[in-house]
Amino acid sequence: MHDSNHNNPLISIIMNCYNSEMFLKDAIGSVIQQTYKNWEIIFWDNNSSDNSSKIVESLKNNKIKYFYSPSNEPLYTARNRAIEKCKGEFISFLDCDDLWNKEKLEIQVNYASEGHEIIYGGYQVIDRKLKLYEKVVRKEDNSFLTNQLLLKNNISIGTIFIKTKILSENKFDEKFNLLGDFDLWIRLSMKYKFKNIKKILEFSRIHSNNLSKKETYISWLNEKRYFYKKILKQAPLSSYAAIFIFIFITELKGFLKIR
Repeated sequence: MHDSNHNNPLISIIMNCYNSEMFLKDAIGSVIQQTYKNWEIIFWDNNSSDNSSKIVESLKNNKIKYFYSPSNEPLYTARNRAIEKCKGEFISFLDCDDLWNKEKLEIQVNYASEGHEIIYGGYQVIDRKLKLYEKVVRKEDNSFLTNQLLLKNNISIGTIFIKTKILSENKFDEKFNLLGDFDLWIRLSMKYKFKNIKKILEFSRIHSNNLSKKETYISWLNEKRYFYKKILKQAPLSSYAAIFIFIFITELKGFLKIR
């Protein structure tokens, strides 16, 4: 790593937690083991009732800044609140049941020192026993991604590394419960280039959803409809074909699933 401050920026890592005790120690451990050391964790405890806070306390690490929310708030509200607490020049996100490749931050800081402002990479799906499943690595290099993302969104928030200033000016839309990441990547992709690192940067655990399949499906459909009404007002004309394919697929799936 370079020594000058410009090349040794503070990275704020947002961990949004709600009753996440099960894999929490491993997730935080994967930050502590990073080869790049200039980081802080903004640990946003969304009114947990389990041992999450005790686990954080037991680590006795003053680079972990712990915040407790007096009420349980929707995920994207909680993410936005955590952004406001970040002191770093760049922000990354790590969910409490996922893990990072130990070189994740070092790799991304190196690209950032070349001027890239939004950097993401590949991830690999794991289960609770750390068994490895599919790898997901996108093929674009350094591009305005809008159309590609509309056709296939698989950027994991756990691989994102983004200039704090950009994120502070383009926050998550709090009307979403499911599609908030996707919506943000699309909005950012209209204005900024994303740099893709074709390496596995994160190990993402398979999530079991607590809602019934049908409930989740209906809220997913409603959110997609809200999303495309919004995007039609903002997107450049060059993205319209991709938007209409996105709308068509969404509606077709909705029709087949729900009728």
